[in-house]
Amino acid sequence: MNKETLIAADGVIYKDKIYCVCKDYSLLYSIDLYSHDTEVIGAIPGEYFNISLCSKKIINYDKYLVIIPFMGRYIHIYDIEKNEWEQLEIKSDNPPKGKYIEAVVYKDRVIIIGAFDPYIAELNMSDRCVEIKNEYFKKITKNDIFCRSGHYLKGDYLYLALGAANEIMVINLLDWSYKTLKTDNLSDQFSGMAFDGESFILSPRRNSRVVYWNGDKLFDTVEIPIRLESNKCYFEGVYYFDGKYYLQGFNGSKTVIIDLLNNKIDVQDKQFWFMKVIDDKFFVMQIQDGEMIVITEGKTTTYSAKIDIDLIREYWSRCVIEKNFTGCFDEDRVTGIKQLIEVMKKID
Repeated sequence: MNKETLIAADGVIYKDKIYCVCKDYSLLYSIDLYSHDTEVIGAIPGEYFNISLCSKKIINYDKYLVIIPFMGRYIHIYDIEKNEWEQLEIKSDNPPKGKYIEAVVYKDRVIIIGAFDPYIAELNMSDRCVEIKNEYFKKITKNDIFCRSGHYLKGDYLYLALGAANEIMVINLLDWSYKTLKTDNLSDQFSGMAFDGESFILSPRRNSRVVYWNGDKLFDTVEIPIRLESNKCYFEGVYYFDGKYYLQGFNGSKTVIIDLLNNKIDVQDKQFWFMKVIDDKFFVMQIQDGEMIVITEGKTTTYSAKIDIDLIREYWSRCVIEKNFTGCFDEDRVTGIKQLIEVMKKID
């Protein structure tokens, strides 16, 4: 039987499974960490099934999975224990052009951060109320993107690396006041930030240097030994795990690993859809060619989420019949003209 390899746009670990949002379809699935079995939980309700990158961020809050919209239309909450879905709308008079790319749990709330515009929303998990916080950030101007990925939460303060300038935003989540700290006048345009317990590292979007920050006023830079083309975004973000910084390769660029313990830099010709540190215990990476890597307690394990193509066709057929699709269908090994004709015959 023909198999389709699912590629995750993001994932989170709950108990013994990795729960993933699919990159190519509006689909939620899981991979068992021990048996390596893949289970398709189902299509994400209310979303176009054939849309790419419906979500780029999934987090867990207690027994719930919270799926943040990127190309999707809604916030989705999935109860793992009860197998039940909830759907919430982010209501705004001026909705963002770009979608939401980052989220962080703060007390009983989920802070949701925009990608291209300074849009921030707050989801209260107690009453499921979604409140827009954009009025606090009206003074922010940008000519590129607002935030890419990565954050640091310290007490009531949320740290973000800004994508359109060499600035770090510090938000007081108690009263939503904020300040921005400028590193220098160069044009790194940060793609992410990570914290190693003592200092921060900020990854560039537009050049070949990383910025170290002590959390106060001291900044330092280190050049990365790779050749870069001008005016191209290179790193999707930076992550710290087990004594190493990982600069995530993006848009055809290489991935750079800075080993602090052995004082060396490793350059790999790999690109990843996402990297994620979970509970300081797991480091999860989704390679673009389909393999998922999980590092924990010094052990590296590779997973591959393969499912029957007929199952994908079933979901695809259902979205055509229900007219729950958008754009054009690409003819490929899953959705060919033969399948389309068969499905069209079923429509009244």
